[in-house]
Amino acid sequence: MHGESPAMMPLPANISVDPDIQAMVEYWRARIGLGETIPHRDDLDPLLDVPHLVPNVFLADALDGGDDFRIRLCGTRIADMLGCDSTGLKLSELTTGHYLQAIASVYRQPLVLGVPVYSRSEYRPPSGEPIEVERLTLPLRRSPPEAPMLMVIQKFHGQRTPVHGRFAQVIAAASHSPESYDFTCYLLD
Repeated sequence: MHGESPAMMPLPANISVDPDIQAMVEYWRARIGLGETIPHRDDLDPLLDVPHLVPNVFLADALDGGDDFRIRLCGTRIADMLGCDSTGLKLSELTTGHYLQAIASVYRQPLVLGVPVYSRSEYRPPSGEPIEVERLTLPLRRSPPEAPMLMVIQKFHGQRTPVHGRFAQVIAAASHSPESYDFTCYLLD
């Protein structure tokens, strides 16, 4: 996918998922209340329950029906890759253009469909090695009038040595060039 809404398909059996991502979806599913399909935000405490996953996790509030998202908590691994802690920032403050539309669409899908969405991304910076990202985007319920939330775990692959702030440069390039990244999205139900 280059810049437009991702095509959603079931996860093929031959695709292996990072063990941390698999652990997160199992954690999320275990917190679904009786008669519900999505866990309530109050029923999860990743810092207590799955602390080893938290560096790769962020929580975000859906804004304007999912047209934008505000980061409520940014894990340290994600902050390191961005070169800053994005807690409190909107997605639209972190990127623009084609990439904003594409990533907002990836984040919006679990809210619309009510199921986890697994995605793989490949970013091809103008110089340097490609960065691959595995991402699991999970919807969370909240009590009205609060907006729904997302819990996202991201695992970065493809770099021999992570470089502080390198992913921010990749995102900046992606906002101007839809040819610099690809998303493949899968439904996990």
